[in-house]
Amino acid sequence: GEFFGEMGLLSGRRRTATVMASKPSLLIETPRRSMIKLINSVEAVKRVMDEVAVGRQIQTYIAPGIPLPDLQDLIRNGKALGTDKQVILAAYPKPLQNAVPEVLSLAENATRLAAAAIFANGGFHLLLGERDGALCDPYYPSYTTLRPGFARVMRDYYDFIVCYENFLFDRTLKDVSESFVYNANIRLEGARHSFRPTADAVWIVPRRKAGYLTLSLLNLLDIENTYWNLPHPRPRTLEDTTVILNAGANVKRILLASPDYNLGRPRSLNFETMTNGSTVRFKVPHLDFWDLLILETD
Repeated sequence: GEFFGEMGLLSGRRRTATVMASKPSLLIETPRRSMIKLINSVEAVKRVMDEVAVGRQIQTYIAPGIPLPDLQDLIRNGKALGTDKQVILAAYPKPLQNAVPEVLSLAENATRLAAAAIFANGGFHLLLGERDGALCDPYYPSYTTLRPGFARVMRDYYDFIVCYENFLFDRTLKDVSESFVYNANIRLEGARHSFRPTADAVWIVPRRKAGYLTLSLLNLLDIENTYWNLPHPRPRTLEDTTVILNAGANVKRILLASPDYNLGRPRSLNFETMTNGSTVRFKVPHLDFWDLLILETD
């Protein structure tokens, strides 16, 4: 027998394919909640599901124009399979290649968002080369040269991930998006948000390790779709956004850092502790493309 639907089951997203039986068959449907419980309790089931899901995603998604959720899924499942290895995506930004002047800034926005999405989920992006070169095609000689200003922006992003590698690429960091969805742990006042890449929303990537909770805020406001390899307008900047967060533990300190401003230097944020001790209120002063919040907890 065979099974299908594992990609939607693991990601929580709508199906990506249609299955047709070639002969009379017995079909057994299992609720998602029951399967997640089984996957979390039986290591052999988890391993098989992860292996099949990754194989089918590679078959389906390693192509230009896939949405940001699929980049996230590739990183998550790659980490599940390679427990002692990092995940590197060769995500080639086609819009940068031979872009005419009126489209170039839109292509740069898309490249910046894709890099932020990959880094925020704990993956590495195979992109930059020497002399401001950038890979835009699997045939490496077919590269492009970045504008000096945008080359500086992208170098800032790579400098940023080196500075904060312990809060981005530590193998003990676990994605806790699902628990945040079920428990409504966070609210952004005045801005729509989601725990999956969603057009015209702030995409929140919560991850946890011993003593820390990290939140990546990825700005997709005024972005019409989540296809990473299509030109995009610059997202609408947010200023002084109030966040109410249940961190699940007492919060000792909150740091904010971003590759978009202040040379990536961390800034300590003031916060108010609410009645239950683990809920805090604070303000994010500025969100351009990507902010990283680091909460030190008990």
